[in-house]
Amino acid sequence: MNVMMWLGLLGGTVERAKAGLQRRIVGTMVIVGGAIVLVCAAGFALAAAHMWLSTRMPNYLAALTIAGGLALVGLIVVAVGRQRARSPARSPDVAARVERVADRARQETLSAVNENVLSAVVTALVLGVVAGLLRPRGRK
Repeated sequence: MNVMMWLGLLGGTVERAKAGLQRRIVGTMVIVGGAIVLVCAAGFALAAAHMWLSTRMPNYLAALTIAGGLALVGLIVVAVGRQRARSPARSPDVAARVERVADRARQETLSAVNENVLSAVVTALVLGVVAGLLRPRGRK
């Protein structure tokens, strides 16, 4: 394969990586927007709960009840976070990733060779001649 074919393969890989990164950024922005809406909804729900409780008990006691409930939820979240932080991390399956990359490179190479058969044959012949010329004399 000639240099232009390899650069084409590399360019295609870079373009796919860019597109993947853009999709992830857009997805992250949508998630952040949803999180902001959820926080606002939770704030309104807490305000409504306070208003409802203040009709049944004094205002300060309603606020303390809401604060106590939030503190309980916060403690549960912290406990779960600590447990997950202390648990051993999963080791990434590096061998499977390497195998997938090798398969992908093989597929891209085969498709590039199939698209430009003449160029691939000429490149192979030139590389064979160069390898033959670089072989030390006296060895078989």
